[in-house]
Amino acid sequence: MEKYYTYIGESTHISTYFAKVDLNLPEWQSYMGWNASIIPLESVLLEDTLARVHSKLPIEGAAVLKMEPHTCYKWHIDTERGCSINMLLHHTNSLCLFGKEINSENLAIRELNYNYNEFYLFNTREPHTVINFDGMRYLFSVKFKDFVDYNTAKSVLCQNAFENNTFSKLI
Repeated sequence: MEKYYTYIGESTHISTYFAKVDLNLPEWQSYMGWNASIIPLESVLLEDTLARVHSKLPIEGAAVLKMEPHTCYKWHIDTERGCSINMLLHHTNSLCLFGKEINSENLAIRELNYNYNEFYLFNTREPHTVINFDGMRYLFSVKFKDFVDYNTAKSVLCQNAFENNTFSKLI
């Protein structure tokens, strides 16, 4: 069982929209160390995958997170949320890593190698970092209305996929 991330579905709306627009969105604000541009919930729910998620686990909102080239978001565990849904919109050369301490000097790492147009349930309660080497990096990220831990969200979403006969796409 994957404890860091799980594929949950393809994008049919959001990825297409952002592929057609300049990602220099008009309003960026600081959010937990990120430059964020808020996406209205009604726009988020036009996405079939996210509308299905919202019916089981209410979504509060979403944002596009922008990361400058040659920067690293330090190793951390999110304190405000138990999990999120993320989709990489654009990057040139970046890494998203999860880590588990081996000893006081070393971490075992696991990379989330995003595929474009795919949503991933992301375990924000495990240590993770993002390293952006070249070019701007843009990530679409969803926040749930209530605190939801990763394992609960994964179980609910897998059960929903099974009930809707889309389970094979999750494995």
